[in-house]
Amino acid sequence: MAFKERLSSSFYYYQWVLQTRKLRQAFPRYKVMSIEESISAIIRNRKSASRFGDGEFRLLFPEHYLEFQENSEEIRMKLKEVLAGNLSNHIICLPEQFCTFRKFDISTKYWWKKFINHYGSRISPFLDPHKTYGNSFISRFYIGFKNKSENRGKKNSWEPEKNLE
Repeated sequence: MAFKERLSSSFYYYQWVLQTRKLRQAFPRYKVMSIEESISAIIRNRKSASRFGDGEFRLLFPEHYLEFQENSEEIRMKLKEVLAGNLSNHIICLPEQFCTFRKFDISTKYWWKKFINHYGSRISPFLDPHKTYGNSFISRFYIGFKNKSENRGKKNSWEPEKNLE
């Protein structure tokens, strides 16, 4: 992208951020581990993980459906049960953008801030601002980051024989 386009894009993004900030004011900054911390906690403590992204949060509400997943009362109840759970062998993973936007490119920041603008007040009751969550980008460590060269969540870090002793 040329410098003028980046400058224009940045300008309009920050203008939009300021105009819509009130929509995000009540949305807490949740404690979300880094990708590396999340993978390490899963492997070291032999935890199961439930990854919540935008689709899983949308399925909490009856008016939403996804192309790849039907919505039903049973699914909504199970998702709410998972979010409310506090099992020692389980970690709930949330989008890192529920904690920080610092590492992400403008289009990703915009997308998630828009998501929070629209759904933040509806999903907050299901989350605990005092709880530490895993990072749902454990399976999406290549999407939306400013620095594409960082080595996040290397594939071989999932291989147990290299991590468990």
